[in-house]
Amino acid sequence: MVALSRRGFICGSAAVAALAAIPAVAATGVKTLANGKTEVNLAANKSLANVGGVVELSIKKYGKVAVVRTSKSAQRIFSN
Repeated sequence: MVALSRRGFICGSAAVAALAAIPAVAATGVKTLANGKTEVNLAANKSLANVGGVVELSIKKYGKVAVVRTSKSAQRIFSN
């Protein structure tokens, strides 16, 4: 199990709060690879251009998930 830092907890909590306040946009440029992994083309999703942007997509294994731009160089994925 991975230890959760205070910063990670705060960022995650803020992202979940943002999901409730900001409507997510359906993701484009999504493909499922042969090994079962899902690939998201970040350049095709304009809402991820800025920090705080959110897109929503469905992954067969997990259901609906949200991809959130958490910093200039990172994205996080959250599911219910």
